Amino acid sequence: MKNVLISGGSRGIGRAMVELFSKNGYKVTFLYKSNDDAANEVAKATGALALKCDVSDSDEVRSAVNKVNEALGGIDILINNAGISKIKLFTDISDEEFSNIINTNLSGAFYLSREVAKYMIREHNGRIINVGSMWGK
Repeated sequence: MKNVLISGGSRGIGRAMVELFSKNGYKVTFLYKSNDDAANEVAKATGALALKCDVSDSDEVRSAVNKVNEALGGIDILINNAGISKIKLFTDISDEEFSNIINTNLSGAFYLSREVAKYMIREHNGRIINVGSMWGK
């Protein structure tokens, strides 16, 4: 049985992936940032493990990946899905908003990939899938 880690798994596309992988027999862990109610609902409906983690914080990512590895005995597939956007004109985005977007969407994917790759390299196996949106084009 393959182990999957999905960031941003408590709603939207991430939730759909948690549901699909769980339905197809994968052991699924998903990360979420703040909505405990939504995460608990997804976990209860799918049997997936929910971990609260701000992917823009490398220490939180390291801790979460270690917990997932301990709980599942490895990570075969990482799906970097967590992302944020601001629906406003490019010229109206503040420096703080821009930093939050970059730290979540880019740094978060890097931090997760870096931590998970350590296990995948050791196992000589694994897949990393990066999800983007139309806002990134």
